[in-house]
Amino acid sequence: MGWFNSKKDGKNTERDNRFLKDYAIKLNGLMRYTEENEKVTKALEKLQNDFQYTVATNVKDAKKLEKRIANMYDELKATLQQPAWDEQAVLLSIRNMGMEIDEINSMRK
Repeated sequence: MGWFNSKKDGKNTERDNRFLKDYAIKLNGLMRYTEENEKVTKALEKLQNDFQYTVATNVKDAKKLEKRIANMYDELKATLQQPAWDEQAVLLSIRNMGMEIDEINSMRK
């Protein structure tokens, strides 16, 4: 019985790791909108590294965090696609996404 759970846990962790790496790539795409704002670009690069080097956990709450991250990303993308986006609002969104990554890291066993 434990072997089957271990196999399922491994697949879930693999899926979660793929989620994090996919968002690292997506964040790179957002940098097209921030090329002329070094401060925001640097913040996105740091967040991208946080996603790239975070290891997933096999905790049920991690899925809730992933959903929040997906929603935050969509909001950030929509904001950056506006011609006159607000730097402070974007930086706050980036910090909030970083906080979600910190929560995932805090769940590791």
